[in-house]
Amino acid sequence: NSGANLEQNEWTHLAMVAEPGGITIYKNGRPYRHAITTNEHSFVSPLAIGADLNGGDRFFKGIIDEVCIYDRSLSQTEIRESMHLAKTHSGIPGLDRYYQFNESSGHVMDRQGISHATLNANAQRILSTAPAGPGASQQWVINAAASYDFDSAGVKLTTANNATYPDGEVWITRINYIPEANFNPSGQPVVPSYWILHPYGANERFSSFSEMTFKEVGRINQGSVLSDYTLFRRAPNADTAVWVRIDTAM
Repeated sequence: NSGANLEQNEWTHLAMVAEPGGITIYKNGRPYRHAITTNEHSFVSPLAIGADLNGGDRFFKGIIDEVCIYDRSLSQTEIRESMHLAKTHSGIPGLDRYYQFNESSGHVMDRQGISHATLNANAQRILSTAPAGPGASQQWVINAAASYDFDSAGVKLTTANNATYPDGEVWITRINYIPEANFNPSGQPVVPSYWILHPYGANERFSSFSEMTFKEVGRINQGSVLSDYTLFRRAPNADTAVWVRIDTAM
């Protein structure tokens, strides 16, 4: 009864962390904790993704992507930092199993080990629109008028005086992909990245930033003017290309 319900028709990042003093479910980086004494458990039985092996006809009706299993308890910071990032082979402490579901057929490969999986029942592969990919994440606590340089993510935000601030952590992730292969609403070249912002402060609604600077956006043609560039936005976990034009002068 955590209250961390899934929203229909959008992606949700979920993480479950087991510790001796309780279980915490993180929904899009926000914690829902159940205090309970837990014991160590050896996972020696088959593991099902999207189904309850002991629950009869209990199957998940939805899309699942980027499944990770760790042999340690992740911190809140680690979860927020990694929630939109595809894993690399640079070595992630404790990552034991990793399923991306990128294969066109055959086994679902374990990208971290050798525990490959198979599709059962009516499970099938479809093209994923999950907001995840290679990139970088960074956070700042935004609670005053200042400039906040998310240099790893390639964004700088400036807040104004006498504004309503998030008053807490703000995470920005840069994904080094075009969000959808057919995304080109203006008919012009698209920056080969997009950015996701998640606020976790006391104020869920806060003032607009007075300035946003995007770094490393690719080549700028000689003679370009501000009207040549357009800014689009959508919800952080949107499932489809519901991008809305918000500015014509970046």
